[in-house]
Amino acid sequence: MRNILALAVLAAASLSAAVVTPLDAGGPYCDSPPFGLAACSITSEYSSVGLIFKDTAVFDDPPRAWGGINGLGEVDLLTPVLFHLVVPSTAILGTVDSITVEAGFADDGSLTLEAYDIMGGLLGSALNGPPEGPFGRTTMSLSILGMHSFKVGGGDTFGVNSIEFGTITPAGAVPEPSTWAMIAGALLALSHLRRKS
Repeated sequence: MRNILALAVLAAASLSAAVVTPLDAGGPYCDSPPFGLAACSITSEYSSVGLIFKDTAVFDDPPRAWGGINGLGEVDLLTPVLFHLVVPSTAILGTVDSITVEAGFADDGSLTLEAYDIMGGLLGSALNGPPEGPFGRTTMSLSILGMHSFKVGGGDTFGVNSIEFGTITPAGAVPEPSTWAMIAGALLALSHLRRKS
């Protein structure tokens, strides 16, 4: 009964979502020019809300957005934006089961959101939709259990304006589907053995 209650609490918690923009968590920490040298590379500045970035900068086009930093140290608006999740305000690796990324104007289907599990295995990907609204923003969404790290990139210039994700749970706190299948199989075997005796 206690396990069922814990699962119900986890399921209810996953219904809430956080939306993070470059202005959240005290940022931006420095502005880099789009199509120019990165003034700084952000990493753990957004860890209080659960995001850790790699080779990424904040640029002001406007509006402020995250952009990838290429091998020459430039925010070229073509290099992928890379990030992973931690439990907010900790270094504990986290996972989510839903994410939506909003990017600046890009042609329909020209950007890809990729999601990876805690071991770096590709879980799935999604293409952006058509630009909408007065700023021509576009979105990509995924709903997959166990998503930990993400890459946003493609063949058109872009910046990531916001990241919306479900409740971050510690990695490994919710069993993967294969683990659930193994647990169910073990319970069925135990039930069968109990009936025999």
